[in-house]
Amino acid sequence: MTDPVISHSPLLFNDPRIGLRIRPAQTDDLSTRAAMRILDDLLARPGNRAIAAPAIGLPLRYLALRRGADLLHVLRPRLSAASAFHVNRAETSPATGPMRRHAWRAGKVTLTGTQPSGLPIEEELDGALAISVQQAMDLLDSTAPFDWITPFHRLWAEGANPVIRARSEGINSALHQAPWQGDAGTVGPFLTLDPRHVQVLDDAGAPVGTLDALNPSRPACALGRRCLGILIATSALTHVMIAAPRLTPLAVALLSMLPDLTLHHPTEGWPLRAMTALQLTPGCRAAALSDPVPEGSGPRMDAILLDGGADWLHGPEATALMRLQSRRLSGGAALLLVCCPAPAPGIEDLLQSIFPALYVIEDGEAGTIYVAAKARLDLPAARSRAMRRAGQLGHPDLIRPATEGWQMIVKSGERRAQ
Repeated sequence: MTDPVISHSPLLFNDPRIGLRIRPAQTDDLSTRAAMRILDDLLARPGNRAIAAPAIGLPLRYLALRRGADLLHVLRPRLSAASAFHVNRAETSPATGPMRRHAWRAGKVTLTGTQPSGLPIEEELDGALAISVQQAMDLLDSTAPFDWITPFHRLWAEGANPVIRARSEGINSALHQAPWQGDAGTVGPFLTLDPRHVQVLDDAGAPVGTLDALNPSRPACALGRRCLGILIATSALTHVMIAAPRLTPLAVALLSMLPDLTLHHPTEGWPLRAMTALQLTPGCRAAALSDPVPEGSGPRMDAILLDGGADWLHGPEATALMRLQSRRLSGGAALLLVCCPAPAPGIEDLLQSIFPALYVIEDGEAGTIYVAAKARLDLPAARSRAMRRAGQLGHPDLIRPATEGWQMIVKSGERRAQ
């Protein structure tokens, strides 16, 4: 009778065993010996790499590394020297799987410690092995090695929905492999501005917005965050029309969190190449404001977002087109948002002439957002819904944009706090 084969693999970042308090490794300690056997197994296949004992759930100050044919065990390891610092682009690690990030790393390190025999060890390492050793040391030296993990990553790792998982991986990969500002011959729908921010370009090469590469589910601009807060407070988000290309980061945020969402976007000015690179086009559908309202079972919009600077809003067809958008909304809880840099009396009058209920949120950073609806909103219920959804999505920072600053505009133009 043979012993069963036990396979091991590194723990993921959200495994509670990875955060246990580290204690010294001792050669005669049973836990240390167990860690050595497991890491021997993990490092059996070829390839230069390092793994620390906490990565397998054993909180010991010990790591093992493979360099060529050599397998080294290092007790009480530390980095005594480091040089050639640089941004390691699109880095992945055993504890975070396919999740990529840009991280500052040393190109050369000196690893010192003790061999199991008790003899000292000192190794000069560079390249990929130096990066791997630093990742292993993060688990030994850092009190918060995964503080860069955002709600976007957690929804990706902990969510069961395959659509969200696939979208998250596509978004994360595209943003972290985008060319950097200053690189020679940079072309494409994205431009990396710094280790965290990526500029989105439309199909003509003009910038339309900026995405947070680590947390694309949180728009980088105040307007996008405020609109996202308002939308999660609505009753349903199955069909949303965003007619403003500058709200592309909001569209990416919605698609990264809501698997059942269909995003309707304009036929012109929308960054189609960027959305394709992000692998989000299956959830998108092109639309024009002049399209006829669907009859029967055709989709109606749960929300429509318009840019207050659009020419048509100030032209002779404004009333007719706005009435068409009103008919396009799905019901009393559906919203139409018009985003303006400042109060716009003409747009306010236009909305009041068509919608029974009109609200405004005036934000020093986001500007003025008019929120129109076919019926007066139940704002207490909307606030409760926003708090619940913010908790479900791991985004408590969405509660304030969803719940604060609401004012109702009555027919006289007076604003009443809600």
